[in-house]
Amino acid sequence: MGAVLSSLAAQTALDAQLTGTTDKTPEWAGTHPNPASRVAAALTLAGTKAKDLTNRDMFLARVDGLTYGDDPKQGAVDGRKFVHPGYRLAFQAPVGFYLVNGTKTVSISGQSGKAEMSSAPYSGDLAAYVKAVFAGLSDQQRLVPALIKTTTVNGILAAYGLARASTSDGTRDIMVFAYACVPNQAFHFTTISQVGQAGVFDPMFSSMRRPTFDEVGAVRTRKLAVVVVRKDDTLQSLAARMAYDERPLDRFLVLNGLAATSRVAPGTRVKLIVY
Repeated sequence: MGAVLSSLAAQTALDAQLTGTTDKTPEWAGTHPNPASRVAAALTLAGTKAKDLTNRDMFLARVDGLTYGDDPKQGAVDGRKFVHPGYRLAFQAPVGFYLVNGTKTVSISGQSGKAEMSSAPYSGDLAAYVKAVFAGLSDQQRLVPALIKTTTVNGILAAYGLARASTSDGTRDIMVFAYACVPNQAFHFTTISQVGQAGVFDPMFSSMRRPTFDEVGAVRTRKLAVVVVRKDDTLQSLAARMAYDERPLDRFLVLNGLAATSRVAPGTRVKLIVY
């Protein structure tokens, strides 16, 4: 378990670098407790006779060919960027935030706030849509924006409103920013931030756009591939086969629990992420 948590901690650190922040994400914003703080405890509980590798060959055989990351049918996250090929929409999270793609929503989390992107049926009245989103946010209090404004974002009709809500952590600003991207369906961000700090999400609101056909075509399913190291292979040559343009070597090292000074022996097996 200590090795697993160490690997998760390394992946978390790499994700933070890829999203453009070195800030430590608070545990309340994470999908899991902070792994780094648990590694030492897990290793202590395991004892000195514990082994790092158990049934490695069986494990590698079973993960070979598994889908890695997002299913393009539900959109794809790449760092701070999100692209949905089916709906032809794309946006980018602000610097210091990270994305988690779900089956129905995309979560956006960072030190200065949290957000969610989702969709709902749209009748043609975007202001009414924004009001309906606010109305469905809480059973405990009635959230009504003081004003709903309409605009266009990169040629897409949009509307937004701001309301204040009482939470267990104090008063917070809640914003709903909606877009009429496709007929009969709209997409919206719901954000929560400190009072007066909703503007931290402005770059994200203004980034919503129609991706190019080349961008849409580039969204493909990534898979795990287990390969045998050849005599002339190096860390760099193996990393060059990864299905990423950004930081392929760092991704390869984290995926395989290796360091930049590690050596890979011919005949051993390693994991790659490929198309």
